[in-house]
Amino acid sequence: MLQKCAILGLALLCVGGLATAWVYNETQTEQAQAPAPGVKSSLGPEEYLDKYGRWYQLSPEQQNQLVLELDKDRQDKTPEQLVRERQARLRADLGKLAAGQMNPGDIANELYGAGWEAQVEQYKKLKEQMEIAQISSIMCLSIGSILVASCVLIWGVRSAARVVRKRSGRRVAPPLPKAELTDIEPDEDETPASTAEELPKHGRRRLTRQEPAVDPFPIDIGPPRESDHNESLSPLMAARTRQYHSLSAGEPAAGDCGLAVLLTDEPSQEARWSADSQWSVGQAAVSSAAVVSREPQTTVRTRIPAAAPAKPEPSVVETALKEQAETLQKQIAEFKEEVSQSVQQATRDHSEPLSNTLKELAQQVSAIREYAASQQDRVEKLQDGYDWGIIRTFCLRVIRCVDNIEHRIDNPPQDCADLMYLEEVRDELLFAMESSGVEQFSPELNSEYRGQEKLAEAIREKQPAQKPEQAGRIAQVLRPGYRYMIDDENYKVVRTAQVKLFG
Repeated sequence: MLQKCAILGLALLCVGGLATAWVYNETQTEQAQAPAPGVKSSLGPEEYLDKYGRWYQLSPEQQNQLVLELDKDRQDKTPEQLVRERQARLRADLGKLAAGQMNPGDIANELYGAGWEAQVEQYKKLKEQMEIAQISSIMCLSIGSILVASCVLIWGVRSAARVVRKRSGRRVAPPLPKAELTDIEPDEDETPASTAEELPKHGRRRLTRQEPAVDPFPIDIGPPRESDHNESLSPLMAARTRQYHSLSAGEPAAGDCGLAVLLTDEPSQEARWSADSQWSVGQAAVSSAAVVSREPQTTVRTRIPAAAPAKPEPSVVETALKEQAETLQKQIAEFKEEVSQSVQQATRDHSEPLSNTLKELAQQVSAIREYAASQQDRVEKLQDGYDWGIIRTFCLRVIRCVDNIEHRIDNPPQDCADLMYLEEVRDELLFAMESSGVEQFSPELNSEYRGQEKLAEAIREKQPAQKPEQAGRIAQVLRPGYRYMIDDENYKVVRTAQVKLFG
């Protein structure tokens, strides 16, 4: 589990580091693409928009002069310089254009060149990706650092506990008991056995210490007497004496109650052992020391009753180690709980500012959209005014030419007889204006002037009325008017008509 947490923390650190490096690289690239120094002296977008916004406040002559200035500023530079300046303006205003703080309208192509909308959209996407990557890198680096630090701390605590256990175990480790081997050489009988019982085969027998076991036939041999240490002892008694001395000399430590187990290569004859054989051996030793019994003697294995193994009492060191181990386990559990709580708290602390920031950004975006919509309406109005100012100025000049031609036609000079050419020129000019949406109109005679103030302009001189009801009606059209047709129902008056009213 600890290894998995460490791997997860390292992976989060790697992901956060890569995201941070990418954001840093993009930021450096954006800073490297700064506007060229020579662009600052040229006409910037703010100056364009400022002059463009003051269009209504200018007279027709000033409007024409402004158009000529803008055209001259573009004509004084080569196409390469214009392209560089447009790219520099676009790089300088990308942030404002992406945020909606600047809307150049129809003059955007003149300011930034063709295709500037695609670059603005690409810049928006890049900013969103950089913001997401920055937030993700902060989260990954925080969680990865907490996980790695926790794993390192837990590993250090475990290593310290392991070292303490090893040192304590070396100090209190009891010595291992050594196995004892005892060889018993059975005496060989001089005469063959005359009984029908099968005697055990002579061979080498080995005694070794094993775990305590309950002997079904325990025999307490007791300590040897003084009379037994004679040369006339039987082989069985001599073996018993040697066994007793070996057991008393090599008594094991407390808790290690071993038994003498007879190991032999021949099949065991324990099933044929009887108590008479032991007592017969004892009687033969008492009756006569000089007479040696000819009867075959059976090899008897004597066992010491094993005492119940005493349970070793725990030492002070073991108790202290157990207490330290329990304390370390409690500390590790508390540390894990604290780490989990700290991770949750860090996640909560990072998520709350992030949510607040997102709410603020949403409010700012909505406010920016409202501002952009109002600016868009304003720019549309300005654009309409700009177009209308150009059309009106141009049409007034053409209308002035038409008025001069009509005046020449109505009042021809005495030496000029070819008026047909002037009429053709007038008709061509009127046709050109009609093709551009500008048509000539004249108010209806004997119609009410009230309600037609926007279309006709009345002079002060009035014509006497023959009837009283003719007062205030149009008596004569002195000069036709011209209007620019937007559609079938909407139009704008280029020049009002001039009429004379009945007085």
